[in-house]
Amino acid sequence: MLFTAVESTYAIGWAVVGDFFGRKHFAKIRGYMSFFYMWGGVAGPVIAGAIYDRWQTYEPMLWALVLLFALSGAIFGMLIKPWEKTRADDTKN
Repeated sequence: MLFTAVESTYAIGWAVVGDFFGRKHFAKIRGYMSFFYMWGGVAGPVIAGAIYDRWQTYEPMLWALVLLFALSGAIFGMLIKPWEKTRADDTKN
């Protein structure tokens, strides 16, 4: 259930990237990020297996992921939204 909730935000994350950086840089950013996604897909199962071999449970990895997701959510929440910045700049003029 939690994994489904996280995966449902995937499209929203890319929409935010588009809002922040525009169409001109969107494809470049997606290309750079695919490099990290690829290595995450390769290294993730190996790391998960090593954690299970050591502790006989996936719990440490899952708690680490919960913390990472919470941290990334907090960082997303602190970003200055470009549409609010533009509106603030318009009111100054």
